[in-house]
Amino acid sequence: MTRVERIGDATLYLGDCRDVLPTLGKVDAVVIDPPYGLHKACWDELNIELLAFVRDWALANSGDLFMYGSMKKLPLLLQLRPKRIVFQCKDYVQLTPSPIQFATDPILAWPRKTINYHARDWFAVTTADTSLIARTGHPTEKPVRAMLKLINVYTLGTVLDCFMGSGTTGVACVKLGRKFIGIEIEPRYFDIACRRIERAQAAAARAEAQAGGDDLRAAQDRAHAEGLQPRRAHRGFGYHVRRRLQAAHSGAVMTATTGTGDF
Repeated sequence: MTRVERIGDATLYLGDCRDVLPTLGKVDAVVIDPPYGLHKACWDELNIELLAFVRDWALANSGDLFMYGSMKKLPLLLQLRPKRIVFQCKDYVQLTPSPIQFATDPILAWPRKTINYHARDWFAVTTADTSLIARTGHPTEKPVRAMLKLINVYTLGTVLDCFMGSGTTGVACVKLGRKFIGIEIEPRYFDIACRRIERAQAAAARAEAQAGGDDLRAAQDRAHAEGLQPRRAHRGFGYHVRRRLQAAHSGAVMTATTGTGDF
């Protein structure tokens, strides 16, 4: 029997997506990072038939589908006939030795009705985070900041991830205030995802409770930290010097005009 956990606006299923997906209703977007055969774990095998099943379900039941892949496996993944490819551009290449150093990850896209058509076919993200495996125990986890950008720019509404892994997509949805549905077949990673999403929900609740008069500034700073938008320029020392000089000049003009002061 499938285990179901509900954490805030997130609903998580422990089970095989081939069994769970047919029981679900429609969603706004499907965002997945499936195994694509890099052999980083025993389960990391490319299964075109499984991905075709997920594609067909998503096209019948969602607005948009975004599927992470790899440059090495792109020729095989093109058998799925994506309508568009979005490239996630890294600001570094792999730190581990590799015969070929790829600085982009292809994201196969089937855009339908909710995609931002003015969005570019690529986005840049800082991915040089060597603490990922130590933090979650998942060997192929995507950085939260990458999922934040993908979900925020290219999708709307409820997001489903049927290869949830350690829950990065769910954490990003919590940060963006989105509803999330996750499916994971491995109990170990499912439990990790539950804990991470619980922590993200708790952090969001604390931030909301502590919100004060500087809500807008805090939201802008958080968005900047996650790479979603440029930070508003801070008014530094030079700004205040200019304001003082302008005020002094205005005072001098006023004094000379009214005939008062020590002249």
